[in-house]
Amino acid sequence: MKKFYLTALAGLLVACTQNSPNIIKQPNFDESSQAVTNAPVITMTQFGNPDGRTLVLIPGLASGPEIWDNIISGVSDYDVRLVHVAGFSGAPAVKADRDIMQNIAAALITELQTNPAKDPILMGHSMGGFIALKSALLAPDAVSEIVIIDSLPYLAAMFMPGMTPKQAASSAAVMRKQMESMPRGAFDAQQLSSLARLAKNKASHSVIKTAMAQSDQKMVARSMAALLSSDLRDDIADIAQPITVFMPYDPAMGVSKDTVLSLYEEQYQAAPSAKIIAIDGSFHFIMYDKPDALRASIKDVLEP
Repeated sequence: MKKFYLTALAGLLVACTQNSPNIIKQPNFDESSQAVTNAPVITMTQFGNPDGRTLVLIPGLASGPEIWDNIISGVSDYDVRLVHVAGFSGAPAVKADRDIMQNIAAALITELQTNPAKDPILMGHSMGGFIALKSALLAPDAVSEIVIIDSLPYLAAMFMPGMTPKQAASSAAVMRKQMESMPRGAFDAQQLSSLARLAKNKASHSVIKTAMAQSDQKMVARSMAALLSSDLRDDIADIAQPITVFMPYDPAMGVSKDTVLSLYEEQYQAAPSAKIIAIDGSFHFIMYDKPDALRASIKDVLEP
């Protein structure tokens, strides 16, 4: 199982690409930058059909809205809201405390309530999937459906099997301090050493690398620690909305498909309407490795 756990950890630490046509780029961070601004914890860009059903796309850790470039062509009939989290992929950083996941979820709900949404679907990749779950728990009436691309309600169990949430939180605090104190060059090198386990599509590696270089080190470290300190496995029993989870699988993970599927099913077993769908031939970045299959699967879920 060790190889599989490492694959999952890599997927949490880095994400995504650039060049979205619908987002205003912020200045890059240089190696010494740990900028903290009064910027909001998220910004949201809207496009598509303003009269359509609302689809909120939430990227993962160290990702920007660009992660959805291979997906948005298939959802133009929706009222699409692209989320950009502070400190990730070039966005100005804000002070990240232990409640950063709750803060992001609360900001997302506030945005949807301020700019009215129609039967909103929250679709999140990696950390974005976790945020979708948090948002539904925070404001059930504000969310009608959840679509998750490779994420779990208790992420620590993926690569720290057998650890209690309390133990995981303690380990996460140590990890956060180590990540924050690393020289920026060493921090980037450590994260980018996992590229081969993030995406099979080698063409995507250069853009993943750039996105990580544009993410604030403290925001990444503190967000990662917050994720590892959180356990929503029991809480998701309160989510009545449909939950669809796209799970990547490839034999190169080193374990059987049934083993991986069992882990996902166990983690989501408390959710009354959760459904796991495997996408074969893919690592963590399904949108890069199997974009056609993912687009078709999303369409089947949203337009049955």
